[in-house]
Amino acid sequence: VLTVSLTAIFAGGLFGGEKTETQRNSAEESHTEEFSLVDGSGFDYSGDAEGDPAELPIPAADMGFPSGEKTASESGKPVKSGTLTAGKINDNEHYAEYVKPWNDAQRTQDAFLMNALHRVKVTVQNGQGQPLYQAQVLLKSGQKTVYTAKSDAKGKAYLFYRWAKGFEDAPDAVEVVCAGENVRVPLENKEEITVTVDAQNQTGKELDLMFVIDTTGSMGDELEYLKAETEAMIRQMQTQLDTRVSMNFYRDEGDEYVVRSYDFTASVPDAVEQLRAESAAGGGDNPEAVDQALKNAVADHAWRDDAVKILFLVLDAPAHEEEDVIASLTDTVLSAAAQGIRIVPVVSSGADEITEELCRHLALFTGGQYVFLTDDSGVGGSHREPITTVPYEVKPLIEILNDVLTEYTTF
Repeated sequence: VLTVSLTAIFAGGLFGGEKTETQRNSAEESHTEEFSLVDGSGFDYSGDAEGDPAELPIPAADMGFPSGEKTASESGKPVKSGTLTAGKINDNEHYAEYVKPWNDAQRTQDAFLMNALHRVKVTVQNGQGQPLYQAQVLLKSGQKTVYTAKSDAKGKAYLFYRWAKGFEDAPDAVEVVCAGENVRVPLENKEEITVTVDAQNQTGKELDLMFVIDTTGSMGDELEYLKAETEAMIRQMQTQLDTRVSMNFYRDEGDEYVVRSYDFTASVPDAVEQLRAESAAGGGDNPEAVDQALKNAVADHAWRDDAVKILFLVLDAPAHEEEDVIASLTDTVLSAAAQGIRIVPVVSSGADEITEELCRHLALFTGGQYVFLTDDSGVGGSHREPITTVPYEVKPLIEILNDVLTEYTTF
């Protein structure tokens, strides 16, 4: 076991359990913690691990941030992990609460022509009632496959129908393929079913963790903090899974690059170097190349078949809304869901309603979760509160990210 000493800023105590409203507003205190990095994670910890790996230089005040937004130095906050605050919502767990606002508004078609109002929740288990991980779950209309997903660590899979252009078929059955077994169950107008398969319980042994980060100019007010949180997370991760990380960045057409991607690596120093090299620039209009970044992330990387797959999408602006962009997003959602890649958006300051709708959909359709930064940290511009009736807790972002990681890797 390798132990790294990390000095962090604690908002009421980082990694100290869930926080109440009073605790989250308490004064910050400086604290030093010991974190153990488990050799069994598969990471190569060669390289310099001295000092505070999550402390990054504060960018200059003349970096050209949008008017009215704070630079890292103007915020008065040191650029350290534990500074940003966030909340999260799992809309698949609170599905009735999610669809109600859209039904109340009589909205039948949501952002980017994707509709989240028709879903079947499937639990896959064996004869002993144990959840079955990585089962392939298909929603069928006759012999046609309407939607495909993979069950998560809890045996849950979420299947959508009438959700996008060209996917209007009414389903009539669910088919589960697991451990060489193939079980088909009539749907019978149910929205939630359990399928039992004669198979042994299995757990994940691998983790593929990807970050896809918007580095356009509008991200300048928070990017250095987000880099600190990301670096701390991958350095401090405690998991027995064989783990790899992929760092990816995107801007928009006409910028220095549209997508800059890196292969999965088991080397933390390599991933950190790739992360530290990036800065905010370009952009200029609100929509960015989200579709191209996601297409590259899902289709052009060697995700391992049986790995737990988590994709953190960090952004503050939506995709463009041209027809080819919408088609690309639809294809990517289908592919991600079928592979079991859980998209977890992390929405930053300045995001609008269309960005929230897109990100909520990406999380819903792939069995992911919706993470959003909040104003509590005092960093960056104004942060949008989510459209929800579900209560959520505000915690340090790094806690939220680790909570998400734990939920998908606990069997």
